[in-house]
Amino acid sequence: MSANIGKSWLVVGLIPVILSCTVGPTYDPPQHDEVGFSDAIMIKNSRINYGEEADVAWWRRFGDPRLEQLIVEARRANPDLLQAIARIDQARARAFEINARLQPNISAGGSGQRVQGSQVAGAFGTPPVPGTPEQQSIYELDLDASWEIDLFGRIRRRSEAAAAEIEAAEWDRRNLLVGISARVGIHYATIVALNKQIPVAETLREAALTAVDLTDRLLEAQLGSEEQGLLARSNLYTATAVLPPLYAARHAAAAQLAILVGRSPDKAISEFIAQARGPIQLVEVKTGLPSELLLRRPDVRAAERTLAAATAAVGAETADLYPSFQIISRYGTQALSTDLIFRGASETWSYGAFIRVPLFDRAQQKADITAAEARAAAALAALDGAVLNALGETERALTEYDSSVSRLNSLNQAAREQTKALELAHLRFSAGLESQLDVLNSQRRYLALQFDAVQAKGDAFRALVGANLALGGGWEVAYQSANQARAH
Repeated sequence: MSANIGKSWLVVGLIPVILSCTVGPTYDPPQHDEVGFSDAIMIKNSRINYGEEADVAWWRRFGDPRLEQLIVEARRANPDLLQAIARIDQARARAFEINARLQPNISAGGSGQRVQGSQVAGAFGTPPVPGTPEQQSIYELDLDASWEIDLFGRIRRRSEAAAAEIEAAEWDRRNLLVGISARVGIHYATIVALNKQIPVAETLREAALTAVDLTDRLLEAQLGSEEQGLLARSNLYTATAVLPPLYAARHAAAAQLAILVGRSPDKAISEFIAQARGPIQLVEVKTGLPSELLLRRPDVRAAERTLAAATAAVGAETADLYPSFQIISRYGTQALSTDLIFRGASETWSYGAFIRVPLFDRAQQKADITAAEARAAAALAALDGAVLNALGETERALTEYDSSVSRLNSLNQAAREQTKALELAHLRFSAGLESQLDVLNSQRRYLALQFDAVQAKGDAFRALVGANLALGGGWEVAYQSANQARAH
C-alpha cells in the first residue's frame, strides 16, 4: 500500500485515543459500615467465640472422617454444582465474544469462477468488444478488515458487565459449595442421631410391652387394677407409634444424602445408614467480625457482582443513544488467470468509514435505558436484602445453636438424675418396698429422657452446621476439586 494510505490509517488509528470516552454511571460498590451483631452474639462463651476468625473447613473439627469423605464426594459429583460450573463457562464464552468486538475483525477469502458473457452486453455488462472471448475465468484473493471504534463505551460497558457476570457466576458456585457441604452435614447428622434414637425407641417399646404383660398377670391375680392395664397399653401404643416416623426419616435423610453426592439412592441408602455412626462432636463456633461475614458470604458477593453487571448494562444502553463508527478496509488481487493474480497490476484495495446516528428510535432506546436502570435498582435492593439476610441468618443460627446446646445439657442432667432414680427403684424393689411395675415406670421415664437427649444432640449438631452455613465458610476449600470435576 502507498505511503498516503499508511498515513490515513495512522490518522484513523488516533481517533479512539483522541475521542474515546465512556458514558453511563461509573460503578462504586456500596458500603455497609454499620453492620454488626447483637450483644447476645458478642458475649463469648463455651459455644460462641465472637471475633475469632471463622473456620474455613469447619466440618473437619467434628472428628468424623466419614462426614469429611462425603463432603468431598459431594463437591466433586453433585449435579447442581456441575451445572453451576457449566454456567461459569457460558459466562466466560459470552465475555470472550463481547471482548472480541473491541478488536478488528479480519477475514480472508478467495474465489475462482468461469463466466459466460452475454453476446449482447458482454462479460461484464458492457457492450462486447471485438475479439473478447465470450467465456472468461476470474480469480480473486482478498483480505477484509473492519473495526468498530468504541467511542462512547458501548462495547466496553458490555465487556464490563460480562466480567461482573463471570464473577457473579463464580460466587454462585461457591454459594452452592457452602450449601451442599452444610446439607451433607445436616443429613448425615440426622442419620447418626436416628441410628442412636431408634434403638432407644425399640427398647422403650420392649419395656412398654413388658409392662403390659406384667399388668395383665397382676390383673389375673387380682393384684392390679384395670386402670394400670389401660395405662400400660396406652404407653405401648405410644411407643410403637414413634418408630415408623423414625425409620421413614432415616430413609429420607439417606436418600437426600445420596442425591447430594451424585449417587443413585437405591444403592446408597443402606450403605449410608450402616456407616453413619458418628461421633458427633459439638464444638465452639468462631464467628469472625460482621464486616468479615459480608466478605465471606458468597451469596452477598454474588449479589454485589450482579449489581456491578447491572450498572454497566445501564452504560451500555446509554451508549446506544450516541453515534457509532466503523472503519472498513479491503485489499486483494483480481486477475483473469492464476499466473497474473500476484502481479502488481492485479492489486485492488479500498478503505473507508461508516457512521450510524440514531434518529427515530431514540424513544425505544430511552425505554431500554429506563429498564436497565430499574434492573440496577432491583439489584441494589437485592444486595441490601442479601446483607440483611446474612446478618439475620447468623443471629438466628448462632442463638439456635446456643439454645440447643443448653437444652441438651439440661436433658443430659435430667437423664443422669433419672439414672439415679432408676437405681433407687431397683434397690427398693429388691427390698420389697416397690413393685416391679414401679421399676418399669422408672425405666420408661429414663428411656424417654435418653431418647429426648439423643434427639437434642442431633438437633444441636444440625444447629452447629447451620451456624457454619450462616457464617458462609467452606467455599475456600476443595476449589481445585471442583475445577478437576469440570475438566473431566
